[in-house]
Amino acid sequence: MTMLTGASYSAMALLFAYGLNTLLSPNLSSLGSGTNLIAEMWLVLAFVELFAYALYAWNFGFSLERMVCSLVIFC
Repeated sequence: MTMLTGASYSAMALLFAYGLNTLLSPNLSSLGSGTNLIAEMWLVLAFVELFAYALYAWNFGFSLERMVCSLVIFC
């Protein structure tokens, strides 16, 4: 999960660059389809990030709980 969350920063940079390139394009006919595609890619990235960070936090809590229970006799 760390690789997913870490790789998202480079994906965000690429999406930002593609978005700026699309917005600054002089061709107005490709503006609508280009911005729709970039928006959908941002949405997919947001869902992947939500899933990755949720799983990352759950795994951290689970491993911390197991570590604490191994130190305490009464768990």
